[in-house]
Amino acid sequence: MKVDERVINVLSAYAPQAGLSRESKERFWGDTISVISDLSETDTVVLAGDLNGHVGACADGYDDVHGGCGYGRRNLEGEYILESCVALNMVVCNSKFKKRLSHLITYSSGAPVAR
Repeated sequence: MKVDERVINVLSAYAPQAGLSRESKERFWGDTISVISDLSETDTVVLAGDLNGHVGACADGYDDVHGGCGYGRRNLEGEYILESCVALNMVVCNSKFKKRLSHLITYSSGAPVAR
């Protein structure tokens, strides 16, 4: 997409779920990094979709890519997200601003809640 003179690449991705193998997750993130790295450094890149990870409430060493306004505990998949952001000079936009607790929940069905 081109807006004025700026090229914006919007990528939609669905990362492997938590129960899948580490190899499939590493392959997904390797492929994702490869695709984004092939784009022009002057382009804006938006990576959206379900990355199937929790980046956690705090930046904890990822201050350049995590705004400190996340939720809960970071998991392995969240580490993949943050490490990829570091490698690609990207940020987790949703972690940059405070939200009401009700807006932190992205899916709920019965008792279990995903955030």
